[in-house]
Amino acid sequence: MIQRTSSLNDSGAARRVQTEDQIRAILNSRASYKELFECVKVAKKLSLWSLRRMAAERIVDGLNVVGRPSSADIEFAVKNILYCIFAEAQDLKSLDKYAHDCTNYLSSFEKRYPNLGEITKRLGDEFRPLINKLLILLTDDDAQSLVRISSILRQLERSDLAEISSQQALMQEKHNTAAMTTLGAALTDLGIFDQAISYLNEALRLKPKSVHALLAMSRCQQEMGRSGDSLHFAKQAFELQPESQAAARRLISAAVASKDSEAYEDAKSVILENPKSSIKDERWLLVLIGLVLCDLGDFLRASKIYDQIAESKPSGNVGRKLSQLKQRIDSAISSSFEV
Repeated sequence: MIQRTSSLNDSGAARRVQTEDQIRAILNSRASYKELFECVKVAKKLSLWSLRRMAAERIVDGLNVVGRPSSADIEFAVKNILYCIFAEAQDLKSLDKYAHDCTNYLSSFEKRYPNLGEITKRLGDEFRPLINKLLILLTDDDAQSLVRISSILRQLERSDLAEISSQQALMQEKHNTAAMTTLGAALTDLGIFDQAISYLNEALRLKPKSVHALLAMSRCQQEMGRSGDSLHFAKQAFELQPESQAAARRLISAAVASKDSEAYEDAKSVILENPKSSIKDERWLLVLIGLVLCDLGDFLRASKIYDQIAESKPSGNVGRKLSQLKQRIDSAISSSFEV
């Protein structure tokens, strides 16, 4: 294979990346992988979608260069490109076009890099089902479809359009608690907490045992720094549906975020000791805790948990979850060092 001249600078200290001008300066020059990763992250924070995509594409373009990034790095970059493609949609009506654009990008990536079969399979398994469901749902505009569209859009980083989709569902059915819940979740994503609380309170007034609404309320309370309330709603959700992994993860997430060791140990006991809990193996729970720590940016503690569990060489569900944790940690570590 002919090696192309790299556009990545592998020498010198990484430049600081905090502003749009700094991102542009780096993208207009030779750059290190660390700088490009930081450009993606800062551009995401600043909602600079085009610059985010440019930085991600620079990472992917380094594939045929000696010293290329790891598979976790490539997945990180491709995911960001896909999110950026969806970011071009101006409204719900234009989503169809960009859904097809994402499918085409995945196909072209697979053809361009046939040696990356494992990566393309993981990306396809994650995105193709979402895109296919979205394309089907877009052919209908009833309240149920709009709620499901909202849920998918949140996963594709378009909580702004998710809000609109849920609002349209409520215009059709003003007492639709599922629409209130997805709307509350989307507003939480957007940082509009007071409105989110209002819709979630109404959903719980109409349907007090709605696990989805309780989980959404717990996350919103956590984002607002109300750890006690977050734990309260998370416990309620888990007690109603102890077999739900989503409920277990929300409970342990609220406990970890509270930074209260007593609450943390109590949450672990609640999950492991419930006879209906789907999590019987403490190692599985520890992996979930590791993933939660990754969400909170505490990769050092997550890495320690990984090392602890890896020693037992788990298989089955625990082994698969552990692989997910490893990918998250590897991606974070690689973005912190020069390649």
